[in-house]
Amino acid sequence: MGVTTNPITRAPAQRPAPGVPPAGASVPGAVSGPPQPDAPAPGTAGGPPQPVAARPRAASWAGPRATALTLLAIGVIALVATFAIPAGAEAPWAPSGTRFVPLVASAGLILLSLVFLARVTVWPDTDLGAHAAEEAAATDWVVPGLVAAGLIAYVVLIEPLGYVLASTLFFPFGSRVLGRRALVQDVIAGAALAVSAYLLFTRLLGVPLSPGLLGF
Repeated sequence: MGVTTNPITRAPAQRPAPGVPPAGASVPGAVSGPPQPDAPAPGTAGGPPQPVAARPRAASWAGPRATALTLLAIGVIALVATFAIPAGAEAPWAPSGTRFVPLVASAGLILLSLVFLARVTVWPDTDLGAHAAEEAAATDWVVPGLVAAGLIAYVVLIEPLGYVLASTLFFPFGSRVLGRRALVQDVIAGAALAVSAYLLFTRLLGVPLSPGLLGF
């Protein structure tokens, strides 16, 4: 049996394996059609759009540092005020004395404030800074500014107007700033809370509060 050769290279021709059609031969039952174009790669022109990753917001340290300094100042003021508390008949710093609990609270606040201040200055926490930047961008600073102004006015007016009247006025103001629109109900609720707190502190606990214009 002779071996067929390629007329160009004179090399023996390769016979197809049994059951495999030669190259270029049509396969019975196959559906012929125009060649399909290759699908475009994702992210290229004509391909499916890819989600764009959000750029991380730069860290903001102004708010955390101001908070740490404010807490530290409050702790120092509380510690200084602790020494002005009358010691009474017991030892000044005895656990059952009047100075012990304020001393522990003010010292703990100072310690935690120093740790917090270090985390936003010496060893900055990047996650905290990024979170502070996001919160600062989403915060409406008008509302906390009005609440802070109302608190300052409340502290200034509590002595001349009295605790009950100043508290009655501050309650509807704060509710209005926070979005509530029920003035009559807020005035009634503020007056009820102010009178109840005044009677509780002055009659039951023996803590004096400013009587002011109302005289009680």
